[in-house]
Amino acid sequence: MSLPQYGSTHDDPYDDEELARKGKDQGTTATETSDSDSDTPPSNEYVLNVAFASFVGFTCVQAAFALIANSQSMLTDSAAMGVDALTYLFSMWAERIKNRSPTAEELQLPLAVREHRIEMKRLYLELIPPLISVSTMSLVTVLAVIMAWETLQADAQPIVNAGLMLCFSVMNLLLDLVNVICFARHCPYDAHEQSSHPNHCPEQYPCPDEQQELLNQQEQSTFNKNSTISSVHCSPAQHICIDTLRSIAVLVAAAIAYSVDTVSPAVADSCAAIVVSITTMISLIPLIRGLFETAQQIVIEAKNKPAFILETQGGTQYHL
Repeated sequence: MSLPQYGSTHDDPYDDEELARKGKDQGTTATETSDSDSDTPPSNEYVLNVAFASFVGFTCVQAAFALIANSQSMLTDSAAMGVDALTYLFSMWAERIKNRSPTAEELQLPLAVREHRIEMKRLYLELIPPLISVSTMSLVTVLAVIMAWETLQADAQPIVNAGLMLCFSVMNLLLDLVNVICFARHCPYDAHEQSSHPNHCPEQYPCPDEQQELLNQQEQSTFNKNSTISSVHCSPAQHICIDTLRSIAVLVAAAIAYSVDTVSPAVADSCAAIVVSITTMISLIPLIRGLFETAQQIVIEAKNKPAFILETQGGTQYHL
């Protein structure tokens, strides 16, 4: 009677059951992984890409038809949407800076120096382009109010196509609905990412030594500052809400001009342009406040971080 050789094949019911059980477990794990991947919300950059592309496309089309309809409210709304699209573009740019891999030259620098440079670039990107956008939008809004007021005071009023106003205000509301759904799916994911960041050192698992603890605190602090860009990216949701209010104003004006014979389309359009301008100016308040906060962060980062780098790097001088 010979014993079976090592590696030979033979029928063993226990081995078959074990293989079947493992296969079932692997199938269940694969299914759960697939389900979790399908439930993963879109990334920052994807959401901003959708918002930017949709706003740019719709702004160009609406501006063209606003000239055809001779509608001041549609033109004002198109200008505001153009500024919103620029905001999304700058946010995408900042997001790519945050997520890009360091270059070979940057890898030669200490971690604190590299993080300081990236942080300063991000802060300046959040300050200068939005400042230009806010200034441009303020000028456009003031000009729109002046033109609308002159139209209301004029004896001969222009001919305005209320049907086009009604059509584009409805389409604009649908566009806002799509973007609101995208941002609603995205913002809770940011909060989850911040709470489950791997660099965080939980309290129930103490760090091995003081040096490692300091390193974890530095990395967590850097992540918290970089993650503020997610809150800045959630500010486009404010733009969408304001754009929704502008669309509602144009929709109400178009509906009144279309259904009420005593109100001329030009008067309704001029009133809607004033309402749109006031709404736009109100929307600039949180943006201006955010610019002041960003400027304060730049001052703090430029003042405190170089001293911290010199202290942690033993007094070594770096070009910051």
